[in-house]
Amino acid sequence: MKGLFHLLIIGILAVSLGSCSSGDDIVKEEIPENPSPEEENPENPYPEVRNLLWVDATSNMPRLSNSKDSIAKYVLMAKNAGITDLVVDVRPICSEVLYKSAIAPQLKEWKGFNRTATFDYLQAFIDEAKKNGIYVYASINTFTGGHLYSPFWNQAVSGERKALAIEHPEWISQSYVWDGTKGKIESMWTYYKNGFGSKPCAFLNPVNPEVQKYLLSIIKEICTNYEVRGIILDRGRFDSLESEFSDLTRKAFEEYIGQTITNWPEDVFKWTGKGVKTDGPYYKKWLEFRVSIIYKFFQATKNVVKPTGKELGAYVGAWYASYYNEGVNWGSKTSDYCLSFDWATPQYKNYGYAEELDFITTGCYSGTKAGVENYIRQSQKAINGAIPIAAGLYVDDYISLEKKTAGQGKTAFAECIDAARNGTENVMIFDIVHMNNELNEKPVSPTYWEVLSKELNKK
Repeated sequence: MKGLFHLLIIGILAVSLGSCSSGDDIVKEEIPENPSPEEENPENPYPEVRNLLWVDATSNMPRLSNSKDSIAKYVLMAKNAGITDLVVDVRPICSEVLYKSAIAPQLKEWKGFNRTATFDYLQAFIDEAKKNGIYVYASINTFTGGHLYSPFWNQAVSGERKALAIEHPEWISQSYVWDGTKGKIESMWTYYKNGFGSKPCAFLNPVNPEVQKYLLSIIKEICTNYEVRGIILDRGRFDSLESEFSDLTRKAFEEYIGQTITNWPEDVFKWTGKGVKTDGPYYKKWLEFRVSIIYKFFQATKNVVKPTGKELGAYVGAWYASYYNEGVNWGSKTSDYCLSFDWATPQYKNYGYAEELDFITTGCYSGTKAGVENYIRQSQKAINGAIPIAAGLYVDDYISLEKKTAGQGKTAFAECIDAARNGTENVMIFDIVHMNNELNEKPVSPTYWEVLSKELNKK
């Protein structure tokens, strides 16, 4: 048993480069009245406040991926609106990429749109951002290995399109699911394609050392080859409570608890109906084990990212109280917030990964100011001041309100931006595609771009 767990640790450490400190802070009293970024801190020339705008890979592909001019246009708009950093998604859930990689295949086609351009998509954003005095984070969808929508599925199965789910079926999460009559363990890649539920992608197994090594190589490649401000990990988690129940994970869990499990997976929990389960004797220890796996992966990621001088961030949903479903404790080790919930063991807090990051963005997705403020409070309880938080806002929430009552969505958007800035100083807007779609649909002033600019440029 111990051999497998040791292989897991070795697999992580083999690609780790050792962590490094960021240097001493400069005493504020010594800073000139109007310093340049370099004078503020030569070790870290970036602005302290982050106003982030997310650029999803696939939804923005038709508008941005084939045209440097389009990228230049929207980068300038972002700058003028008060955005300090663009988060450019370069590894969507299909596992293809939008940068020049020696490891992963390029994303060339998506739902009927064919990318014909040959320029480096990520580098184009970096170049335009530099011209405008703003910065770029590269975001990757971490533990994902293949999209589950039909055209991609068929192309992957036929061999027309590379997918990790086909090339490495042993990497794909084995989910413990309700099949209509009983619980069963089945590859996520096949289960959802057979009509049992709806998921956007097949997740990789975070416990598998080969999976971790592969992902760390992607992260290292980006950090080494591109002048990005940092890396943001999205979907750095298990898929759900249903994953992951492979034999490999079972052995790693048995080693973790120092016992052999007789009834697998029922001793963890047992499905008794659709969405209905009974907890087994090892259920809480299982939740603890899963957060330990993700915590160690983030440690290994930090050891890859920090020696390159880049920052490490993460996106998570702000709904901390239910994030144990995804096997993640994104809070600080200094926070007792997790112990407020009956699913946490006393050791659960030891696997909070906040201290491995430079900052975190939490999806405070709500159409109301009160809702955003509530999510911010949850985020602050979990992070406990360990790192900066950027409160994330979902533009589509406000578009839905606007469709019901003219002006309601724009007003709510402004109020929620204000709440995010007051609550965390930083804000993340998801996604640029929603901002831009309005410009092509007979926009009524103020547009979402105008609201964003007004709020972010307030003193």
